[in-house]
Amino acid sequence: MLKDRIILITGKGGVGRTVICAALSKVLSEKADVLLCDMGAPEGGHSPLARIFGRDNFTAGPQKIAPGLLACHLTPAVGHEAFLRKSIPGGALLGAALKSSALQTFMQTAPSFAEMGWFYHLLMLIKERAPGSNEPRYRHIIVDLPATGHALALTGLPTLLKRMIKRGPVASALLEGESYLNSDYFCHSYVVTLPEELPVSESLELVGGLKATNVPVGGIIMNRLVESTLSAKELAALDEKLAKTPEILGRYELTRLRQSGRSRARLTAECPELPLIIIHDFATDGPLLVNDVADELREVLL
Repeated sequence: MLKDRIILITGKGGVGRTVICAALSKVLSEKADVLLCDMGAPEGGHSPLARIFGRDNFTAGPQKIAPGLLACHLTPAVGHEAFLRKSIPGGALLGAALKSSALQTFMQTAPSFAEMGWFYHLLMLIKERAPGSNEPRYRHIIVDLPATGHALALTGLPTLLKRMIKRGPVASALLEGESYLNSDYFCHSYVVTLPEELPVSESLELVGGLKATNVPVGGIIMNRLVESTLSAKELAALDEKLAKTPEILGRYELTRLRQSGRSRARLTAECPELPLIIIHDFATDGPLLVNDVADELREVLL
């Protein structure tokens, strides 16, 4: 992650993806400028990621939210407008295109065109340069991707559209975006999961989907892992006791221990080539939880 310019964080809903993004941005911004991006329609009128930083939503343009840390909200509309400005000669034709409600509706609702807008908005930020320099404006761009299906729709966009559009400005933009997102020199995706059977299964499918869309996978982040301090002999004794006395205090905690151990072993066995980043379960919530996760990530990364 310390080498990645573009860090895509994804995973099924409810695995703690947003907390991981916030904590990671805190850690990386201690060493260099970081741009943190969210995307998709705000839930209930606000962004969960922005709420962590004391805001209801991020703006469409990068805005400083902490030392070394900027944030923005990726939107199809911003990407569409930027693409039109680049592709259509200035003047009356461009003005008409930008004002056309029919064109705007088409670009918002046509299959893959919303993803195209997100894609181009992100590409603009990737290409942005530091004032008075040819160096990238941001050392790291962290993107809180939507849940599994939408994430793969976005990462698979270049391959999908290139089959239909062989040349022209759209094809050029797709090729340029691919040069970043499909290059392990610039970009890696990280899949967040929980130590439970279903999230692990879905994460393994997501890893396969990301690889199929040629997005490099940098690792799997197992969130809320419960570590066992019991020996194998002690665990066996507890299992025997629980088998005889089903209704006993601590059954849920023991089940979580077992799930954590099995999940960790399964990911290690089925994805031996990928680093497994462990984030333990914390009793905290809100900003305190983000700080606890950041402390653990800091130990892993630095």
